[in-house]
Parts: sequence; C-alpha cells; structure tokens
Amino acid sequence: MLTAVAAAAVPLSGNAVATTLPFKFTLAAHNNTLPNANSTGAPLVLGWGGASTGVSYEITSTYASYPYNEYPSLSILNGSMRAYRSSGEWITNATEVISGGALGWVTSRMPLNSAPPAASFSVHEVRRTLAVYGIAHLWSLCPSYAFRGQNKVVYNVSQDARPEIVGYHPEDCYAVTLHVVEDAEPAKL
Repeated sequence: MLTAVAAAAVPLSGNAVATTLPFKFTLAAHNNTLPNANSTGAPLVLGWGGASTGVSYEITSTYASYPYNEYPSLSILNGSMRAYRSSGEWITNATEVISGGALGWVTSRMPLNSAPPAASFSVHEVRRTLAVYGIAHLWSLCPSYAFRGQNKVVYNVSQDARPEIVGYHPEDCYAVTLHVVEDAEPAKL
C-alpha cells in the first residue's frame, strides 16, 4: 500500500527555489478546500494515459483512482522532471505543462527530450511544493469520467473548458498543493 509521509525537515535558506534536487521524491496532493487525512495529502502516481507504437503516455493521478505504482520515484534536473521504474530505470519524462492540461508523462526507449526549458519545474525549498513556470498555486485534482476514471492533476483549470475536449468537468475540480515528499535514496543524476 502506498502512503504519503511528511517531508523530511532539512534546513534550507530563505525562500529559495530549486530546479535541480539532490534527492528523489514522490508527489502528494493536499486538498486546499477540505480537511486532509495527513499533512501532505493524497499520494500521487503515474496513471494510464494511452499508448502508441514505441511510446506510452501517463497522467499524474491519485493512487486511490489508479492503485498501481510503477514509477515510485521522481527527480528534477535542470527544470525537467523524470520518473523512475522500481528497477531504477529512467525512460519517462514529464511533458510540457499547458493551462487546463493534465500533468502528463511520456515513456519510451526512443531518444526523447524532457519538458522544454520554457516549461520549467521547480520546488520551493522550504515549503517543498512543486511549481511550473514558477507558479505553485494553480494545481487542481479533477475526476475524469473517461475510461478508467482517474482523478488527475490539472494545471490552471478554466471554468470555460469543454469537458468533451479536456476529459473532465471543471466544476468538479478542486484546488490542491503538490507536495514534494523526499525519498531516502539520493538522486543519481
């Protein structure tokens, strides 16, 4: 069973923002509108998002809606986010985050680039929150009414979004903070 734990208290200076972390981590979504079961929130995993020849797609989902954890560790290097299989293998990269879109991933053995520098991921070192484009407060969890019905992480939900296009109903989304939960294992960058 996957559980979220509080991030380790590491003394860091001021309000620094890091685009490279010296450790691997997991993500947890802390509900900003309702009580939470713990201090970090619901554990997040890479859920099913589709496949094509030589490539698969994942979306960041709650463990409760996609109870598999094939990528138990993440890292950030130069603003790009990576996911690692249980074996430690890295062939999965976060994709560019767009307004109204899910936090997505691509897995392939073909040469790939991670999210472009314009879609830079960062972590506020004191609060241990995930940001994109330097913004950490525009994340939401949105239930999907599509096949497999995963609750997915979406950036900057718009109430004008059309459910048949985005795969969720904006009125059913709720604001979350994405917490970075440090793994005991140091990152091998």
